[in-house]
Amino acid sequence: MRPKPVTNPLSLILRPIRLYLSRLLVVLLPLIALLVVTFFPDNPVLLSVILGLGCLDLFILPYVVGNDQSTILAQTYRTLGLMVSWLTQGIGSAVLVLLVGSALGFMVEQQRLKPSTVAGTQTQRLLSMLEAFFQTGLTILLTWLVYSLFNGSIPLRHVSGSMVLPVLAMLIAYVLAGELSRYVFLSLWRGQCYAAMWTPEKRNDIFSGLLVLPMVIILPVMLAENGLYLVLLTILVVAGLGVYQFQTYINLQTGEQDRQKSAELVRKLALVNQTAQNAMFRVDQELALQTACTTAASITQADRTALFVTERDSDTLSLVESVGFSDAELAKGLNLPFGVNQQFDTAAFIVPDAANNQVANPLAAFNSQLSVASFAILPLLSGTALLGYLAVYHNVPPEYTATEHELLNIL
Repeated sequence: MRPKPVTNPLSLILRPIRLYLSRLLVVLLPLIALLVVTFFPDNPVLLSVILGLGCLDLFILPYVVGNDQSTILAQTYRTLGLMVSWLTQGIGSAVLVLLVGSALGFMVEQQRLKPSTVAGTQTQRLLSMLEAFFQTGLTILLTWLVYSLFNGSIPLRHVSGSMVLPVLAMLIAYVLAGELSRYVFLSLWRGQCYAAMWTPEKRNDIFSGLLVLPMVIILPVMLAENGLYLVLLTILVVAGLGVYQFQTYINLQTGEQDRQKSAELVRKLALVNQTAQNAMFRVDQELALQTACTTAASITQADRTALFVTERDSDTLSLVESVGFSDAELAKGLNLPFGVNQQFDTAAFIVPDAANNQVANPLAAFNSQLSVASFAILPLLSGTALLGYLAVYHNVPPEYTATEHELLNIL
């Protein structure tokens, strides 16, 4: 009998605590910087480092709150940190914030998503981080080129007289460069559908961006006229606003996902009901079994499914119906060895990582010949008699929900 999963109650308690502490750190970092400025107000090197930390705080904000790094809102706060660093201390400081912030963001993502150890997920996460790095860097590079062409001064101390035109050109370039970089990585690099920020579905992102955009100018001018202390207080307020914005965005996403899950559950229940009707009222048993395999694939989003039955008066299993298998693979599913001592418990047998699976399973002779990432096996019972197994196979490891378990058991 396979081992039962063990749940650690302490990990369930500590995980949300770590999440809230990381968000609290975003707000505490400017407060710590304020204390340093209060005790060491005349050290120019230290004040420059503290200003860089404030910009870094804005840059890593999307990573800490755990938002999708490809969203316009996440890009807005990353570029805000870089823009303030550039306009106050030069392009070299912005590049340093970009490098350090990206490295810290990657470490935060690794720690936050540590339970996911599948190689494909790790690679996807790294690619996403690199895309965010280059997308932010491209935005700053194009904005810097436009500002330099208009002879804008660094550091930015005022917005009047000869500086009005360079600042306006810089803001326009900043907005357009952000859209251009997003188009490059979404449409040209990923091949995904690109939706401009002025389209209806991106309307909320426009409001969020416009809310933060004035800070690009306000913070550098405030530093020149009022000093670092007031700038850090403003960064503290902006960071708090960012946490609120991201949390609202996550709540909206969660609500939409819950509605989609409800609609998907209704669809899957309808499929199970139709399959049950096919099995009970159709004489064609082969068609009923084929429908069951198709339904199982639809419920679990599996790439392949197979139905195995025990041979009468024989200690063997045979594959009788399937979806997604080649003829050569089907031939390997005939006359599989299966004895009484190989019978497992009646719960769903789920293997999330097939390559590293060390636990015996009832279809090991067949599964060992397949190249799959994960699989699940469900016993087919008539009372206490074992009739066979329904198996689903995935090329990308899924996360089965409790609802999917119940639907498969019903099927």
